Amino acid sequence: MFKRKHMAMIVLLLSVFLTMAGCSKKSDTYSTEYKDGYMRIFHDGKIFATYLEEFDEDVYSEDKLKDMVDKEIAEFNENYSKDNGMYLEKFEIKDDEAMVRLAFDTVEDYILYNEKYVNSNKVIKMFIGTYDEAVAAGYKVTGKLKVAGKKEKIDVDELKEKEDISDLYVVYTNEGTVMRFDGDIKYVNKNVKLDEKMAITSDKSQNFILYSFKEK
Repeated sequence: MFKRKHMAMIVLLLSVFLTMAGCSKKSDTYSTEYKDGYMRIFHDGKIFATYLEEFDEDVYSEDKLKDMVDKEIAEFNENYSKDNGMYLEKFEIKDDEAMVRLAFDTVEDYILYNEKYVNSNKVIKMFIGTYDEAVAAGYKVTGKLKVAGKKEKIDVDELKEKEDISDLYVVYTNEGTVMRFDGDIKYVNKNVKLDEKMAITSDKSQNFILYSFKEK
């Protein structure tokens, strides 16, 4: 598993899930439980990054770990984020397991955090928005798409003739990770694997997920 290079709390305790799809499972059969962590994507661009790892009190106390998390977030917001765009959404130690959920208000904050604290040599590209916004931003979905929940594949041009996809949300990434969404996955390209409501993307590849947002 790829580990963080930055000498901070996440380097020492929590595994990065950038290559989790390739490291956490040895086959194409994926569980609905991802013990290393996952990302939660929201249609407004917000991202939750959840990290799970065994917690050893002989290495760090709960208070010290929490203090390290808070300091790293404060440092990032002071030096890199325009509007304090990173915060701790959840911190929990339970049954010898540490769970840290970092929240990012924007895609830009998430990318900056990875660039400054995770791997400065890795160029992450990411987009979250409607289909029309994706096209306008240069993220054009092309070729065959897999239909979620079916073995069927459909060409994007054919799909646009059959239904209005302008309001579907598009998530693009070149990062290998595991994602959940605030809606239902409808279509993915060939680089994305599906496990029920999870999308497993391929590292260093063009990954597209199209989903419908569910307003609560």
